[in-house]
Amino acid sequence: GSQLIRGDFPPEPISAKRHLGSETVDHTDMGIGIVSRAFRDAVAWHGLSGAVFAPLTVDGNSSRWYLMGVTGSCGPFDYSASERFERVIHHPGGGKWRGAYLRGFAIDPASWSGDDFFLPQRVNSVVVTQHAVVALGDARLSNVQFTPTSGYEIQESYILKSAQSDSDS
Repeated sequence: GSQLIRGDFPPEPISAKRHLGSETVDHTDMGIGIVSRAFRDAVAWHGLSGAVFAPLTVDGNSSRWYLMGVTGSCGPFDYSASERFERVIHHPGGGKWRGAYLRGFAIDPASWSGDDFFLPQRVNSVVVTQHAVVALGDARLSNVQFTPTSGYEIQESYILKSAQSDSDS
């Protein structure tokens, strides 16, 4: 999955099978970005950089769907100024889980490729510029939502695991 999200597409055509209902949207995220022709066209129309697209065939037919890869990059998220908070999650069968979370992050501008779509090191979360947010908002696409960097939340243990795996390699 991480090779696909970074735009490293195989040379052969990419195919998919429809397994869920018939509702159509302009973006779906299943660990990789699948976007509509309207999404791809909006990116091209506005001259947004850092995204590549490969057509998908669905159920053996050409479709209006594309696999989106992100070629822009930046260094790792900087959580040093993040807000730390506790979250309690209640399980449906009873019991609860309490965990530490961080809200917000920064990016070192010197590590950023300058693209409108980019992926940070160690995270497969697509980050976009404000220019891309406005452009895609103007396109009135469905199922496309953005979270400001100040509102991005991550479980603190994920960051610690990522840092540990970096030090192990």
